[in-house]
Amino acid sequence: MIRAWQIDVRRRRIFWLGVVAALVFSLLALGPGVAEAGVIDVPPPGEGCLDSTAGAVGLHEGVADPAGGFSIDVPGPVVMALVEWGGIFEDDPATPELGIEITGPSGTNSDASLAPGFSAADPTILPRDPSTYGYATDITGLFGDGSAGSYAIDITAPGAPPPGVLNTWWGATVTVVYDTSPCSDVSQIIWKIGTDFYFGGDAAFEPTTDLIVYEFDEPLAQDTDVTLQTSHGGSDGDTDACRVSNIWTATGTGAAPAESDDLVDDEGVVNPTYGATEGVIDPFSPANQPCAPASVNAPVLGVTGGNVGNEWALIEMEIRIPAGSTWLALQLESPADNNGIDARPESGSWSGGGILIIKTAAPQEPDISLSKTVLDGAGGACPGVEGTDELVSGLGGAPVTYCFAVENTGDTDLFPVVLDDPDLGITDADMTLVSGDDTVPLVPGGMLVYSYESTIAADLLNTATVTGTPVEDGEPIPDTDPVTDTNDAEVQFQVFIATAAPLCDNDVPWLVYDIVATGFGATATITFAGSGQTATVTVPIGNDRVLWPGAEIDAAGVGTDWPGWDLDTGGKWFQNPANEFYWASQPDVTVTIEVNPTIGPIAAPYPPASPQCTAAPPEDPPEEELPNTGIDSEAIGLIGLVLLLGGGAAVVAERTIRRRRQQGA
Repeated sequence: MIRAWQIDVRRRRIFWLGVVAALVFSLLALGPGVAEAGVIDVPPPGEGCLDSTAGAVGLHEGVADPAGGFSIDVPGPVVMALVEWGGIFEDDPATPELGIEITGPSGTNSDASLAPGFSAADPTILPRDPSTYGYATDITGLFGDGSAGSYAIDITAPGAPPPGVLNTWWGATVTVVYDTSPCSDVSQIIWKIGTDFYFGGDAAFEPTTDLIVYEFDEPLAQDTDVTLQTSHGGSDGDTDACRVSNIWTATGTGAAPAESDDLVDDEGVVNPTYGATEGVIDPFSPANQPCAPASVNAPVLGVTGGNVGNEWALIEMEIRIPAGSTWLALQLESPADNNGIDARPESGSWSGGGILIIKTAAPQEPDISLSKTVLDGAGGACPGVEGTDELVSGLGGAPVTYCFAVENTGDTDLFPVVLDDPDLGITDADMTLVSGDDTVPLVPGGMLVYSYESTIAADLLNTATVTGTPVEDGEPIPDTDPVTDTNDAEVQFQVFIATAAPLCDNDVPWLVYDIVATGFGATATITFAGSGQTATVTVPIGNDRVLWPGAEIDAAGVGTDWPGWDLDTGGKWFQNPANEFYWASQPDVTVTIEVNPTIGPIAAPYPPASPQCTAAPPEDPPEEELPNTGIDSEAIGLIGLVLLLGGGAAVVAERTIRRRRQQGA
């Protein structure tokens, strides 16, 4: 069996167009012709989400009954449709073509001369040697785009048959197979058409048909209720006689009976080989005849329908077939001799063997799903959100709550359901059951939710596994493996160590820090605080130093500003309590370092002065800038050097002259 299709309507139509094309090719390849047997097979669509519906008219004496045709409701997209019609003639009917018009959601389509795609004749030996003829052809294309909806169908009978009391058309039936996707029960279709006549009341006149045998692809896995839709010709409109008939039914395993076998013979003797029963008694009785209502016996569960017009009946049977069966056989019998009048025994015909739909549960597909999440803190509300609550970061010892949500996503019960998390070293026995009942089978769609509290001790990506055993009626299903699923969640072990201390370097105040942080990102926030005021700076994780709030340096690293110091109008530095960073120059400054969480506050007083470093401006005011004379500083320095060297040379020359004068004197 195939799984229920989950494709959209357009894709289904494309698929079924291929199926129908193959069917039409088969019809053309076979061509119209007379079959050896009264009933022949139709290549139906394959298994799937399928069902059928049908409507019919009588065509007695060439007049459609009911007049105006009929309507049928098709609940799903049309997959395949056939029209079947039949009659009884002394010679081949001269004009077997049928006219048909179908109006539906996509408009009106018609064929005024619909030739048979299949034909079958049953040369039953009857008085005056008439034969029954059955025809069928594919009309899927006349349903347009095949949309679900209501369709009005008008059928025109073939031309009048040659003269003769037994020459007559009986009626026509339209059967539509449609798609029921999505479904949990798939369908196998066996479709037979053709004709097989009976003429009851006298053994010489063959009061039973041949068997109609349906063989299944494989033995039924369980007791299965099937639907059989079929048509019948010969139930006329007389009001003074009860046109009775019985349908015999049998099911079995192994080799199916041949069509030439009997469930009941011409003498009414039941064949004990097949254990057949009169499944339906009086199934075709017209409402205007004095007949008992139709009744059923096992394996038939019910029968609906009956005559739709003179000579034509359409019925549907529900039949229960036992598990293990490989075939179903039916035989039509006339159990009466027309109320004791031997000269006019009952007569009738299968017109088409009918369409048999076997709905069976799709192959069991057990499945299970596990969702694992982790929540920050103890007592988390499980189950958490899959795809969101997958990671918790925290310091060593931080509490977390693991959540495990188990769902039966298949179509069979599961028991037991076992959870295992080897990374945590636990099973479901160590967990707390939050919802559900793990002492009974987990039904399809059912859920179990567990929680488990732990702490963060290291980085851990831990994987849990759930395993469920498929069961039926509490017992493991033979030849069915347990189902399993895995899922994970992660905790991240965070490390945060930080130190900080003041530093004076080249008269510049600094804060030296050393931060070790994993699982927090790449940066930290350092906050200076004092006298109710703060200053914040973001630094990279690691060890480095950062300027004190209010301190500034030039490109060479030389201090240009200090917290709490200002220049007066004379260009001298002085400590100013009104300076915005005056608070930062006091000994009560503290530092906190935050990467979420926070370390601190750490005492970090302003770097104290020492002979080597004052962390303050120089005592002398800075020199005033010379006016711009167009000579750059290098030139000024060179000039000064020349002047200096020139002045020294003059002094040396003067002293030399003096000494010489004294020596001469």
